[in-house]
Amino acid sequence: MPGYQRFPDSFRPVLSVLLATLCKHEPWLRAKLPAGHPLLLTPLFCDHARALSVHVSFDKIQGCGGGIPRSIRLSQAQRELPAQLSAHITENFSIQGVAAMTPTMFQAMLSEAFAKLNTGPCGGNISASGAGAIFHLWADGTYHELPADFELTTCSCKNMWRLYWLGNAGAGVIAYRRLKFPMLPKKSNGAKILLSRMRCVAKKIMGVCGKNEQELKSATPSEVSAAFHRAQAALQPNLSDDISFSYFYQKYLQAK
Repeated sequence: MPGYQRFPDSFRPVLSVLLATLCKHEPWLRAKLPAGHPLLLTPLFCDHARALSVHVSFDKIQGCGGGIPRSIRLSQAQRELPAQLSAHITENFSIQGVAAMTPTMFQAMLSEAFAKLNTGPCGGNISASGAGAIFHLWADGTYHELPADFELTTCSCKNMWRLYWLGNAGAGVIAYRRLKFPMLPKKSNGAKILLSRMRCVAKKIMGVCGKNEQELKSATPSEVSAAFHRAQAALQPNLSDDISFSYFYQKYLQAK
């Protein structure tokens, strides 16, 4: 963590708890925060949160509640939930026809269809074989390269650089360098402008980072970060970790 050594010794243990909290509640944060929230675009959420969450333990936490529902109504709802869930699954896997549709039959049908497409089922999405992309099922029943809730938003130059070359594995989003305007779920002039500015800023950083496009396409996360830091040193004081790529474009590239 940048600046970790500068924190007081008495505060450093708190950072472990904060990190554990973020990793433990990663699914909840993804569900509640908008897709373009700055927190979800950080390396922690793009690459590490899910892998780290398995190491989070609550064994030593004292003073926690005993799991008793806060109200009788909530307790009753919890008791009814398993039956409601079972009924919901049964209803949604039952069809009017010659035979009932079971989960096993449904999975077999999916596997057969995916085999014809030379792809495989992956949690409601399709992983494109050898293409490095994940296709997401939208509500209209069609597959797309971006999640239906994806939003292109401005973020720091540092995070944009990682997303541009590595994508967001945590959200199943391809490398931003492959984005095209027609792919975006929400199309607007603002999104088109952001996409154009992102490419301009990435090209500017690439011009001074010491690596060409082909090298960056196959670079590891650490190599991508190292390339950014070299560019940051070459562009100082114009580039900082916190400056957004949209602001950088307006201040340093727009005039050109």
